[in-house]
Amino acid sequence: MRRGIRLRSWSHRGGVSAIEVLVACAVISVLAAIVLPAIQNVRESARRIQCQDRLRGLVLATHEHIAARGQLPETSAHRSSPIATGGSPSISVHTEILPYLGFQSLSLELNRSEVLRFSWGNGPPSSNHAGNQTALRMILPSFVCPSDDAYPGSTNYRVCMGPGVRLRPPRPGWICNDPLGGLGPFVHAHRLDPGDIRDGMSNTVLWSERVLGSHGITAVESWRDDWQYSQMPGCDTDTLVAYCRRPLDPVEGVGIWNGATWLIGSWRTTWYNHADVPNARHPDCTRATLGVAVPEGSHSARSYHPGGVNVGFGDGSVRFANEKIDLRPWRAWSTRHSEDNPDE
Repeated sequence: MRRGIRLRSWSHRGGVSAIEVLVACAVISVLAAIVLPAIQNVRESARRIQCQDRLRGLVLATHEHIAARGQLPETSAHRSSPIATGGSPSISVHTEILPYLGFQSLSLELNRSEVLRFSWGNGPPSSNHAGNQTALRMILPSFVCPSDDAYPGSTNYRVCMGPGVRLRPPRPGWICNDPLGGLGPFVHAHRLDPGDIRDGMSNTVLWSERVLGSHGITAVESWRDDWQYSQMPGCDTDTLVAYCRRPLDPVEGVGIWNGATWLIGSWRTTWYNHADVPNARHPDCTRATLGVAVPEGSHSARSYHPGGVNVGFGDGSVRFANEKIDLRPWRAWSTRHSEDNPDE
């Protein structure tokens, strides 16, 4: 008799009600909602640290170049005429420091005098030289932020051209002058000496990061691509930034090839400026002109790291710049001698 009762009791305890199943599912859902974001945050934190390590490596490679050559790498070595030939105006800083990143053989395979074509609106960069064409499709981990999706040949890391939207300092007689132009640690068509950075390397940003453009692979995005206008007013940085921040009219064009290659020195690929704050909530915008390789405008530091971007200073330190930083100190970081900065 006791056995029978025990058997019936065992059979009864084996059942699970629908309510119990629903409660268990609810508990699992709550736990997943708590745990999964925490896991994602840990992963992104690890990616941000890896990104900082790569930026630090680029700064150190820049210093090795300085030790070997006595000058900072040129942003536009082996320039050609982009308007006359359809080619890019320059070979990038990234290319100049390849030997100091462990890519000596790749550096030797490149033809620095061969014109590089860059069809900005219709296609990716291309080259007539086999070694260059291979490089245009080569992913080098040193140039890729783990928080972004790498495309063939792409780069997230860029050199700092200063706070201005124009490449060179003002000159008497020029129609278009920008008081903030040419104040950065890298200047188009010039090799600077370390002594030119009078603010000191520890106070001057050399490198930062920018998200890649859509590259025709995904839909056009205002966060990644830049809006183009042919009738942007004025030449100075503040006027152009204010134009970018206004409610946008229909754009005349979209630059989708941001970061398309580490090989070419240009605003679209390997340069950026501090004209606007990092992770600006409005699109970067540029002047659509015939000189397609160097469209002036806002080329902001941007990243997928929550809350800001990584910046590499000249002393080898890497800091996380909060996207809410005030514009004045952000611009001051980008100048080689702040006494020449009208914002100071």
